[in-house]
Amino acid sequence: MQHLTPILWSLPWVLPPAVVLFRARHSLSLSDVPDAPPPDAPRVSVVVPARNESRNIERCARSVLAAAYPDFEVVVVDDHSTDGTGDIARRIARDEARLRVVDAPPLPPPP
Repeated sequence: MQHLTPILWSLPWVLPPAVVLFRARHSLSLSDVPDAPPPDAPRVSVVVPARNESRNIERCARSVLAAAYPDFEVVVVDDHSTDGTGDIARRIARDEARLRVVDAPPLPPPP
């Protein structure tokens, strides 16, 4: 058993790099993935939680809406914003059917 002690002590230093190398050799590369999603791609929902993000919400929503995925929706959750974040998102949603705006439910009273 005494001759196994150095081997056991070296395992934490040897085993993780070996596992990383093994996984790296057997993992997919982006070049292995087709450029276009399959025609029967599943529907994807992108949820954007937003609280007082009036400076960023339009750029964020339009960026997600520009995705080249065939079937997705964007749900902006307005979390009690006081700066017009929800209004901006609703304005975009009027012209973009893939965007919906949901108001977060009321917060529970503090304990």
